Amino acid sequence: DMAAVAQAPQLFASTFARRVQACAKRVLIVGAGGGYDVFAGLPVYFELLQFLSHESLHLANLTFTEHLEKKPCKEICTGCYESRYVGHEIDAEKVASRLGWPTNYFPEFHLSKWFHTKLGVDKPVYAVAITGVPTIAAAYAALVKQHDIDTVILIDAGVDSLFRGDEEVMGTYHEDAMSIAAISTLAVPNKFMVCSILGSEGRVSEYTFLENVAEVQRLGGLLGSCMLTLDMKSVQFYEDAVLHSVPANTTINMQLISAIHGNYAHYVHPAIKSRVDAPDMYITPLMSMFWFFDFDVVFRWRLFMDRLVDATSMNDVERIYFEERVKLKLIDKYNGAYKGTKKFNQMFLF
Repeated sequence: DMAAVAQAPQLFASTFARRVQACAKRVLIVGAGGGYDVFAGLPVYFELLQFLSHESLHLANLTFTEHLEKKPCKEICTGCYESRYVGHEIDAEKVASRLGWPTNYFPEFHLSKWFHTKLGVDKPVYAVAITGVPTIAAAYAALVKQHDIDTVILIDAGVDSLFRGDEEVMGTYHEDAMSIAAISTLAVPNKFMVCSILGSEGRVSEYTFLENVAEVQRLGGLLGSCMLTLDMKSVQFYEDAVLHSVPANTTINMQLISAIHGNYAHYVHPAIKSRVDAPDMYITPLMSMFWFFDFDVVFRWRLFMDRLVDATSMNDVERIYFEERVKLKLIDKYNGAYKGTKKFNQMFLF
């Protein structure tokens, strides 16, 4: 029906965008893999501001920040800390001298400070410690209850969250697996997952990611993709936030910023030149793409999740993966040699 097509254009809005706009009233955006992952959720955050308010949007991050109990933040439940610049302004200059790695490492606090200084918004960013999955799940459940959340968007600054568990090399799978397992337990009606910055992780196969996208697509779990461009206001806010939050600490996000500026091949942004050499990175336009998924479809597609929901530590996650991969004859029990079909092969060699 041409009239229906004219009234409801779909080419210019992904299924993800339409679903979120139809269902989301109070949203929790969660960084999946630790580090600065929550920053990769900022383009989504600012797009959501087109129909939601700052008060309806909340940010949390599985955190690499150490010794949170000694930093300017407040523990709201076991392992979950409210990092809030407002009320802690006097501590801002002391953050660099607090315990942590690397220099001045507290992305959640830096992001809260940026919201206040740039936008005049008092925005807490919740830092969730990497403990066990039940504790992480309880932390997110507390945030869901506190803010009456109806929609969770899990954001991966990378793509290894879409690795199933049968690949030869799975990237830094521990944190993503724990986040996915924890989010799966939440009694929230709407859950989504976002992958980004394809090609930014050295030990992740772009070929395998694309194969996995196709697998999830066949199950109805792919909700579209889009490319970030500099003319988007949401992207401009994202870049400004990263550049004012100790950008030397996030090589992944700086690769995305390099890509959206049109850099290509062996390029290193000046902010991270002290950490990496040009041959260690290969910038491509694919890094600018965001891939959107139905969280529940991804969860059911992934392997070993029934055991991972009870994992008590990073080491426990590694043990579970090893045992289950041996059972499926994906790896050799004694030397760990891979015997499956998803061989490691990078599209862009560093």
